[in-house]
Amino acid sequence: MDINTICPGCLEKTGVGDICPRCGFDRNSHRDSKYLPYGYLLSGRYLLGKVLEENGDGITYLAFDTADSTKIRVREFYPAGLCSRNADSAVTVISGEEFRFRDALENFKTLWKKLAHLRGIGAIVPVFDIIEDNNTVYAVCEYYDDITLRDYLMDNGGFLTWEQAKPLLMPVLSCIKSLHVSGIIHYGISPYTILMGSDGKLRLWGFSIKEVRLFNNTYQNEIYEGYAPIEAYNPSFECSERSDVYSFGAVLYRTLVGITPIDSKIRYTNDQLVVPAAIAEKMQPCVINALVNSLQVLPEDRTVSVDRMRDELLATPSVIESANEKREVPSKNSKPQKKEKVAVTVISRSEDRANAKMKIERLVFVCILLVIVIVFSLLSFTGVITFNKKGSSDGNNPSEAVQAQEAYVTVPNFIGQDKDSQDYRSMYPELNIVFEQAVISYTPENKIVAQSIAANTRVAPGTQIVLSYYGPSGTVVIPDLAGLTREEALLTLGSLGLNNVKTAEKTNDSGYTQNTVASQTPEKGEVVNKDKEIVLYVWGESKNSSAGGTSQRTQNATSIIDSVFSGIGSLFGR
Repeated sequence: MDINTICPGCLEKTGVGDICPRCGFDRNSHRDSKYLPYGYLLSGRYLLGKVLEENGDGITYLAFDTADSTKIRVREFYPAGLCSRNADSAVTVISGEEFRFRDALENFKTLWKKLAHLRGIGAIVPVFDIIEDNNTVYAVCEYYDDITLRDYLMDNGGFLTWEQAKPLLMPVLSCIKSLHVSGIIHYGISPYTILMGSDGKLRLWGFSIKEVRLFNNTYQNEIYEGYAPIEAYNPSFECSERSDVYSFGAVLYRTLVGITPIDSKIRYTNDQLVVPAAIAEKMQPCVINALVNSLQVLPEDRTVSVDRMRDELLATPSVIESANEKREVPSKNSKPQKKEKVAVTVISRSEDRANAKMKIERLVFVCILLVIVIVFSLLSFTGVITFNKKGSSDGNNPSEAVQAQEAYVTVPNFIGQDKDSQDYRSMYPELNIVFEQAVISYTPENKIVAQSIAANTRVAPGTQIVLSYYGPSGTVVIPDLAGLTREEALLTLGSLGLNNVKTAEKTNDSGYTQNTVASQTPEKGEVVNKDKEIVLYVWGESKNSSAGGTSQRTQNATSIIDSVFSGIGSLFGR
């Protein structure tokens, strides 16, 4: 075989020309001196082509196995900043870095040897060979025609349903379990290190030594924001199997919700993680529960293992039994901790509608104000109204326009302030300030986290502005569940950490939709502890057959309303 006829870009036999007629690769393109040259024959067998990727501990090459005539991946240990490459392609350690280089080299070798023993696991990219050459180590791995999970999601609408994601991701979770049994923690699980092959299967890739995945000044770190646990940033937290649990939970969140989770270093001080109602309504309660537990910021609050996470995702009997047990609630007199266990927020449909209505009202107000400004400007331009240097006009009422402008009030920024630190109503008498507790309580208590009208908005005196704040630790505001199905209500309550829920059937003599919530105790808006018993009164089977059509028409009308509000939410960037 004439290796000079193989293109380094696609590894196809395309002749000896400089430009590949198949992929357009230019053999004369610049090649960084730290890379092995095009056409380098490793161990007399593996022909190296273009670089696929690199990070703090190495370089991955596209390669060709001349013995089997197949494409492969070759991973070379080459820690940036600790070594260089000489003219003979060998790796030379930078003076003074010998100890760290040798230590990292041994860690790299151990990692890839363990991975080679796991070759039979379907959701890991197989490792065929470990080669020691050029004063470093190489791992020879199988090559797939693949894309990252992130690109796959972007090509398929941005997210998947649980029914679509389950057969893809559950084998990856089993693979992570096998890694942990073998003493391997990945530390970098993300949509960028999970590959979708042309065979429709996901495989885990992106293995690196631990030091590359942790924030430090020794190595060129590769940390995937949104998917890295707090342990990756803060050395006071111990890395463990729970680190991979968090990362996989973040991947699951990205897959099902369609957005990258807020990074753990931000959530550590300001924990707000949201699952929109439109997405949450389609999730099973067990999936919400698994997300909540796996994405806890503090390791001690997090799901203990991938086995436990699998059980929660599949709602095994042991998980259902433990979920029905009452949770321990801190005493009101106990001192608040730095962080408390936080649940994923599910925005209720009533909140969505209220937000959409509020956006419409803002838009109407802005439009009216814009018309006034345009008319006023035209009058000024045509000479009907003119101002002297002091701002007065030549009309009969010189200060009328200025007075109209001064009648409006600029809304301040309340977010981040303490609810009880000052008398807001006295400070801003021109605003009708109303306080309400946020649906889920976090620490620190009484911190204002949202306001119904954005800061710097100009509003008329007396305009009501609602300030949402975090309430006492361990408390929750009961949402409005009326009209939801029993399953939707249980999902919503479970996402808020309310698992002590009972249901009671209510006689249905008026044709109400069966299995929907008629009422609840406690009622909506009440603030309760998370162990509070919640009773849902659910409509039973309709006893009025003639009302069946009315019930169906009501359902159709509700569907239309939901569609309208969904469209409005999309229009205004919901």
